[in-house]
Amino acid sequence: MAPMTDQRLTAAAEVLGAPIEFSTAGAISAGDRQAVVDLLDKILAPVDERATHIRVRMEHAADRNRTRATTVRIIVDFRRGAVRGSVSAATTRAAIDLLEDRLRAQLRHRAERRKARNHRAPSSGPGEWRHGDIPAERPPYFPRPVEERQVVKHKTVAPAASSVEEALFDLDSMDYDFYLYIDVETDGDAVVVRGTSTEPPRVQFLNGLDDRAAIDGVAVDQRPAPVHDVAGAKERLDVSDAAHLFFRDEETGRGHVLYRRFDGHYGLIVPADED
Repeated sequence: MAPMTDQRLTAAAEVLGAPIEFSTAGAISAGDRQAVVDLLDKILAPVDERATHIRVRMEHAADRNRTRATTVRIIVDFRRGAVRGSVSAATTRAAIDLLEDRLRAQLRHRAERRKARNHRAPSSGPGEWRHGDIPAERPPYFPRPVEERQVVKHKTVAPAASSVEEALFDLDSMDYDFYLYIDVETDGDAVVVRGTSTEPPRVQFLNGLDDRAAIDGVAVDQRPAPVHDVAGAKERLDVSDAAHLFFRDEETGRGHVLYRRFDGHYGLIVPADED
């Protein structure tokens, strides 16, 4: 894509036919905006779903004491739904680089969900149940006998360290119930959990609450994550009604999440950078 002038970037930029709406605050250059256009051009080109509109918010704070002075937020609208990314970093270019990983992860997740919907099994007959069915009323997961439950391992999609607010943004964007990430303040694993109509979203750090002040609008679970191996975490979920368990793996020391899948088996989420 040929370089654009500042005026075109703010008023008439587009990627693959989708108009881009820029909003900036602080010392954001035309080159910074061009870098966002180039990023979007690169990551959206292989996507088989055409974007309809793109919104970009770029902010740079003048306070030199802030270690992450630049924030870049991008929302890519499609005909059905959107993907979103929000990253703060020391420089604008560093934020853009981190945002590339985050948006790629979200696009990959969206493609997987679309593929799963397209291959969804037909609805079952009366008295039958298949994974993928959505009856009017059913338990949150299939009541599979304990001895039949298996553990399926996955990597988290969190590509880089995030603040609690950024993790909650990604949680909402990907429509997860919980999200395992690396907390930028503690440099350790943490999990954020979706709120309800009566309870705010919740965060739990691997080592429990650090010395930061309370986080506005977020409940903080002050307990450190319990230490288990996978078998021990599975036993704990087997005898509880909890939907998931955040725990410290006794071998690696990293934060893992074991959760109930709709098919009655367990899913195990581990950090993306764990061997």
